[in-house]
Order: sequence, then structure tokens, then C-alpha cells
Amino acid sequence: MKKLKKILCVLLILGFVLNFPNTVVKAEEIQYTENLIPKMTSNTSPSGKASASSVSVNSDGSLTPEYLAFDHSVVKTSCWQALNSKTGWLEYEFPENKIITKYTLQPRNWVEYIWQSPKDWTFEAYDEEEGTWVVLDTQTNITDWNVSSKKEFTLENTNSYLKYRINVSSIVDNPSAKYPQSRTITIGELEMMETVPQGANATIYITMVTGEIKEYHVDSAIKQDYLLWYDNRSNGSGKAYYTFAKATTGGFVSRNEYLSFDKISSFEIMEYN
Repeated sequence: MKKLKKILCVLLILGFVLNFPNTVVKAEEIQYTENLIPKMTSNTSPSGKASASSVSVNSDGSLTPEYLAFDHSVVKTSCWQALNSKTGWLEYEFPENKIITKYTLQPRNWVEYIWQSPKDWTFEAYDEEEGTWVVLDTQTNITDWNVSSKKEFTLENTNSYLKYRINVSSIVDNPSAKYPQSRTITIGELEMMETVPQGANATIYITMVTGEIKEYHVDSAIKQDYLLWYDNRSNGSGKAYYTFAKATTGGFVSRNEYLSFDKISSFEIMEYN
């Protein structure tokens, strides 16, 4: 009798496996925003602030300033370069707090100097309350740089910060370089992204009259509500401002941003699945 019960149990388990061979629970794929840093035309324009430990001076007296690593360009002269140093940092300060969960790095687009790229570094955020830098990511022995591609790194970050930076402790290097002063950090482009909230299926990019670009990840209901408000306001009716609910920080119950209609220059909506 006991043997019969065992046989029946085995048959039941086998039947379940055969009938549900593809029963797999899949996690929702994580999606990221576009680069949150605007195309910088100076260290403070159009918004935010780029800074670094130092900047290199070219033979003609010109600089390789910080913002060239945030100008969305990959030409070989567009890069940030430290001043005769294989260690240093490059920072971007957002106009408002961001929860950065991904960053990308692209080397200078000049194959003869690819060895100026970072080899060991940390990616950090500044904690305003503690007055210290928090390490979000550590990378070591990264030497396989290619001028035609960028490297992507994801973070387990759930806190919002204004300032983020890459802090380089060594470069790939070339001990036999013709000019010793050329043995210094160079970064072509640094990008930063947030995670798209679950349930969002559209991103609204709003350009203000100041040139600042604001970004909101919304679901279809909020997208339609915003469009309705904008159309009504264009026709002279409705509220003078639109309210976007934002993630709360610092123990606050709610956090809203109010956009005045007359401060909006234009907007773009990108939809995705």
C-alpha cells in the first residue's frame, strides 16, 4: 500500500511537470531614461553645473574644460582632460535631485591616446546632510576601451542626490609616451540616467523659456491630463499651472512641482511599451 502511494505521488509530480513545461515567472525588464544631462555649452549652460579637479591647458593656451564631457559630442577635441594628472574627478550637479541608477562612459575619440582613459575609479554621489561623498559603484582594471563604443554601468541606488562624479584613481597609461605631460585622465563623454518608474509608458520633455529642460515619466492617464490642460490653457481656460507629483524625499508626505503655463516654451512626448 505504501509503495502504491509513492508511485501515485511520483506520477502526479511528473504529470505537473509535463503539463506545465514553460511555467516561468519573468521579472519586468528594467528600463532607463535617456541621458539626464543636457547638451552643455558651458560649465553652467543650459542648466546644472560641470566641474572637475583640474583642467588641461593646450599648447595654444586653450582649455579642455569640464563641460566638453557633457556636450553630447564625440569629436576628438571634445573631451575633458585633467592637468598633468592620472588621478582626479569629474562632476555634474543637477538643478534638482536625481536618483541616478545608470551611467555611461565614452573615451576620447582619438585612438592614439586611448590609454588616457580611466582604468580604476569610483562613481560617487554627494550626501548634503553628511557632507561626504557616497560610493555607488567601484570599477577596477578596465582596459578594453574602444573609441567607437561606450561602456554602461548600472547602480543599486535608491537615494536622490544633486551632485554625482566619477573619481579616477588610475588610467590605462602609456609609460613610453613621447610627452610625459600627456599621461593624464581624459574622458570623452559621461552620461547619467534614472530608472523609468514601473507603470510609466511615456516621457514628457518640457523646455522652459529659460532653456532648461524638465523630464517627467508618466502613465497614459497623466499624459492625457497634461495635454488636456495645455489645450485648455492655450484657449484661455483652466488653471495657470500644471502639477506634477514627484517622489518624496526626507520623510515628506508629498512633493509636487508646479509648472506655470507662460514659462513653457515647448514640449515633446515620447511613448514606449
